[in-house]
Amino acid sequence: MSIFKSEKIEKSLGVVLDVLFALVLLFSLFMTVSTLAQRENGVAGLRFGVIRSKSMEASELYVGDVVFVNREDQYDVGDVIVFYRAVAQYKNAFSAELVKDCPVWVHEVVAVSTDAEGRRTYLTKGTSNVFDDGYYVPQDFVLGKATPLPAFLNKTVGFVGSKAGIISLIICPCAAMTIYLVWELVILFTARDAAAETQGGGNTAKRTATTVDDALSSAAIAFDDATDKKTETAAQKPPFFLTDKQEYFVKTFGARLILADDDVKRRYSAIKNALLSISGVKARISKRCETFRKGRKLLAKLNVRGRKILLCLAIEPQTTEAKYFICDVSERGKFYRGVPSLFRVNSERGVKFASELIKLLAQTHSLTIIEKVPQDFAPPSRSFEQLLADGLIRRIENKAFSTNKKSRTAEGDAKKAAESEKALRSLNNGRKIGRVAKVYRQIKATGAFSFSSANGEKTQNVPLDSKEDEGEKTDA
Repeated sequence: MSIFKSEKIEKSLGVVLDVLFALVLLFSLFMTVSTLAQRENGVAGLRFGVIRSKSMEASELYVGDVVFVNREDQYDVGDVIVFYRAVAQYKNAFSAELVKDCPVWVHEVVAVSTDAEGRRTYLTKGTSNVFDDGYYVPQDFVLGKATPLPAFLNKTVGFVGSKAGIISLIICPCAAMTIYLVWELVILFTARDAAAETQGGGNTAKRTATTVDDALSSAAIAFDDATDKKTETAAQKPPFFLTDKQEYFVKTFGARLILADDDVKRRYSAIKNALLSISGVKARISKRCETFRKGRKLLAKLNVRGRKILLCLAIEPQTTEAKYFICDVSERGKFYRGVPSLFRVNSERGVKFASELIKLLAQTHSLTIIEKVPQDFAPPSRSFEQLLADGLIRRIENKAFSTNKKSRTAEGDAKKAAESEKALRSLNNGRKIGRVAKVYRQIKATGAFSFSSANGEKTQNVPLDSKEDEGEKTDA
C-alpha cells in the first residue's frame, strides 16, 4: 500500500528524493572541504582564503570572494599574496605561536627587497588604497599567492555558506525526506494490521480456542518456572538477620575521609587550600563535617560521601551560573542553615569549578584572597579496625526487627489481658454494690426484703419488725 495511487508518481518522487539526498551529501562535502581548506595547513593540498575588506576592489576582488592560495618559492611585483599582518614579529623568525592571533591580509606586491638577515621581503599595497602598507613582509610570513576563483564558484560558495543556502540546500530537503519516510512507515503498519484482521475469516472461533489453549499452557509453564526460580532464590538467599542482633557502623567525617581513595583526598586537599587562602578563614573538623569560618561568620562546610565531596557555600544559589549545577538546600534542615548552595565535586573539573565558586564567595562577602603555599591535608590511610578502636567509627547494635516484633506482640497481649481482668473485676464489684443498694432501698421503702432460693424460686417477704424470737431473725 502506498501513499500515491499511481506507481509512476511514486517512482518519480523516489527518484527526486534520491537526487535531493545526493545533492545534500555533495553540498555538505563541499562545505566541509571549503572550511578545512581555509585553515593554515589546508586539506589535501588545497588552501582557500576569503576577502574581508574593500582594499582590493580595483583588482576585482570584492568582500566575500574566495581565492585559491598557492605557496611558491618567491614572488614578484604585481603578484597578489596572502600574508600574516604581524608587524611586531617581522624581525623574528616565523613561529606559529607568534601569529596565531594575527589577521591574514590579501594585498599586491609593489616592491621586493632583502632584510639584514638575508630574507626576501615584500612591500605590499591594497590596489584600492592610496598609500602602501609601510612595511616589508618577510618571505616566511607569506602563506602564498592568491588566485581568484571563477565567478560561478565564487557565487556558489557564497550562497552555500549563507543562511538561505543552508535552509534551501540542507534543511528543507532533509525535512522533506523525513516526512516522506515517516508517512510511509505509518502506511506500512496500517496495512499490516488490516491484513492481519482480514486473514481471520471463518476460522476465528477455532483459532481463538487454540490460541487460548496455547496461552493457558504458556502461562502455566511460565508460572511453574517463576515458582521454581523463586523457590531456588529463597533457598539460596541467606536470612536477613544471622543473629538475634543487628549491628551497623556510624562513621564520622574523619573516618570517611581516611577511608576514601587517593583521588578524593587530593581533591579535598585542593578545595581546603582554596578556602584557607581567604584571609582570616579558619577550619574546624567535627564528627559530621568540616566548617570554615571567619570569626563567627560561617562561610563553607565540607563533607565526604563515597567518591563525592559535598561543598556547601554561603552564597545565594540564584547568583551562580547554570554550568555549576548548584543545588538549593536552604529548606533541607538546620545543617544547611547559612550555607544554602550545595556543589558536588567528583572530578578534576569539579575542583576547578569549586575554586571559581570560592572566589565568588570571597567577592560576595568582600574578603581578600591571599596566595599561599599549598599544603597536603590528605590524612594517611588507616584500617577499619584501627578507626573502630580509636572511636572514629561507632558500632551500633539493635535487636532484630523480627525479635522486636515478637516481644512487642507478647507484651501487648499480656497488657491487654491484664486490662481485661481489671475491667471484669470492676464490673463484678459494681454489680455487688448495685445489689446491696437495691436491698437497702427495698428495706427503706417496705421494711422487709425478699430473696431467691437456690432453685431460683422467690420466697415470701420477711418483715424486719416481726415478734418472732431472735433465733428466727438470725435465720432469716
